[in-house]
Amino acid sequence: MFKEFKIEKITIPLYSPQNNPIERPNKVIKTMIAQLCGNNHKKWDSYLPELIHAMNTSNHDST
Repeated sequence: MFKEFKIEKITIPLYSPQNNPIERPNKVIKTMIAQLCGNNHKKWDSYLPELIHAMNTSNHDST
């Protein structure tokens, strides 16, 4: 599939903030979904629009 879409696959060290800055937002989103869903895991995707809005409109600290 990578060849078909001409995507270069690269590997980076896990949990390295300098090389993989998306880890922190992913952790925040995962926590938010878990808090909103509670025991109703089947509808987690229905919360995404609100979560995305919250992430996009909140202030983020830079390192």
